[in-house]
Amino acid sequence: MFRVDVATGRVTVTPLTGELAARAVMTGHVITFKSSKLTVHDAATNTRALRVQLTNNLNEPIGGKYVRVVISNLRTEPATGTPVQVFNTFTGYGTGDGVEPYLDYPLTSGPLASKASTVAIPWVFSVPAGTQRFSFIATAEAALATPRPPEGAVLATHPRAHVQTVVVTSANGPSHVASQLDGPAGSATLNQRTVGIDVASDGAVFLSSYRTVRRYDPRTGRISTIAGDPAKSGIVVGSGIAGDAARFSEVACVAAARPDLVFVSDWYGNRIYLLKQVGADPAAASSWTVSHILGTGTPGLPDGGSTSPIGRPYGLAVSGDRTLWFVDDFGRINRAISGAGDITNRLNWLVKAVGGTAGAGASDVPSRFNNPWDIVAINTTDAIVADRGSNKLRHISWDGVVSTFVGPATPGTISGYVDGAASAARFIAPGGIARDQAGNIYTADANGLRRISPSGDVTTIMRLRRPVRDGFGNAGTVGGAGGSFAILGLSVGPDGDIWFVDEAGLRRVSRVLASPTS
Repeated sequence: MFRVDVATGRVTVTPLTGELAARAVMTGHVITFKSSKLTVHDAATNTRALRVQLTNNLNEPIGGKYVRVVISNLRTEPATGTPVQVFNTFTGYGTGDGVEPYLDYPLTSGPLASKASTVAIPWVFSVPAGTQRFSFIATAEAALATPRPPEGAVLATHPRAHVQTVVVTSANGPSHVASQLDGPAGSATLNQRTVGIDVASDGAVFLSSYRTVRRYDPRTGRISTIAGDPAKSGIVVGSGIAGDAARFSEVACVAAARPDLVFVSDWYGNRIYLLKQVGADPAAASSWTVSHILGTGTPGLPDGGSTSPIGRPYGLAVSGDRTLWFVDDFGRINRAISGAGDITNRLNWLVKAVGGTAGAGASDVPSRFNNPWDIVAINTTDAIVADRGSNKLRHISWDGVVSTFVGPATPGTISGYVDGAASAARFIAPGGIARDQAGNIYTADANGLRRISPSGDVTTIMRLRRPVRDGFGNAGTVGGAGGSFAILGLSVGPDGDIWFVDEAGLRRVSRVLASPTS
């Protein structure tokens, strides 16, 4: 907790106590905040700054590319005066319940070593005349040497969970020319039909967004469109088409095999495309090419060949560069393989249906699925499916053997909200699904964001409630897609942060480090 006396510039920094301190994932002397007095930063604009340094007191390195500090609970005295504003490199924020500002400490030489300190950087405030004092909570977030997965609680938001909106959803319709604005996160917007998301191994976030594919880079705080145009529909014919020239019908899901290799499903166009980075700047559409690798444009049953039709493809999952799983609108689970040759050449891909028979259902034998929504590969041969209409998660093997992973084992579609053992757990319409490095599975249903441990125990990370708010523990909530149902896109970054898209925009759930101070 920072308390600032405006008249004297004195800054008092104290550790949090009580319930606030209980939110910490790490306890003990972890990070020290060392602050200067409040000093004039720019007299012309009436901005003042603290210069704050961070010291790592944990006995292991922290951070990867940066250590992030999130500012929350900004309060002013007198409370009825014009609010103090705090600025980061993207934009300014007031004291309302909107997006919380954050400041990144860049780590140019890798993780911050134990007992090492960052350089001091300015935290800039606009302090209106009449303000006597202001205070705020500064929370440090950092990747540890070994990623530690978010924790869940039984039927409740976990107190250590922190959710933050990174890019807000546009108020404009999906095909409007201003439906998605690129640039710094603070001024950018997300298309209302952004539903698919995947985080690459370098932390870059890829989004399938109506008729475009977009890329958000947490290291620069900027989002850009790398293929397609929201106002123009079309198809890609052939391979190697420039990203800014590519056109899509309506993309549904995205899967990043590598930071420079991304698959995208065009649901309405009955096609799957491969995006490949060929230029130096990954944020530029001119650095990407788009190639048509699966589907004919007409829905049909995959026949095992290289020019086979496919059904309307939705959720995607990759297992390496040459194995792609996907679910379709006809209740089938499909797998495509490129054994050799150029993976941007459609003739080098073979696709077949490996699960799901005619008609919707929830039985394992024969395998029937009811509106399967998303899929995640758990190793080189197996995958887990979020079977939305069956209210459960299903396991499928390379040979197409299907079993219930979490939820009722019976062929029925029992729904509910129950945490606990896999066989007893209950969901309502699970949507997005993802996996972290520790083997935890995450899914989002109409109850909220759920976590399934490697042993099969189900817990809740954050509840789905309205209004949708940023914050810690119960103060934060997740929403749905377009104001209803569950989160449809979900992914886990290499540092363990959970990224998703809901009605509020592009959002992130992260863990919290305790921050003793000086």
